[in-house]
Amino acid sequence: MIQWSNLTTLSVSNVSPRESESWRKLTNPENETFLLKGMNPKNNKEEYVLALSKRTKVTLQNLDNLFKQLCLKFDEEIEKILLAIVDTDGSIMYNYISRGVKSVHNGI
Repeated sequence: MIQWSNLTTLSVSNVSPRESESWRKLTNPENETFLLKGMNPKNNKEEYVLALSKRTKVTLQNLDNLFKQLCLKFDEEIEKILLAIVDTDGSIMYNYISRGVKSVHNGI
């Protein structure tokens, strides 16, 4: 069993009013959602984990806003987030989401 260290949580409901709109679009307002920040023992790097229900709609704009708000909140550049998608049967699918996805309207 691998255990992460220095684990901290950020409650989505406790973000500032400016940040709350981005979070509300990613989460179900009836459920409290947490972002986990901890040290991954496999690579000795801090990583961020966001657990969401598989029913949660996530758009590229939501993800872009999430990265921007996390960079402001933690005052550091965050290049990836581990997205933990939780199903009703308790199973979890993990996907890394990397920063840098650009809109087709940005000249790509």
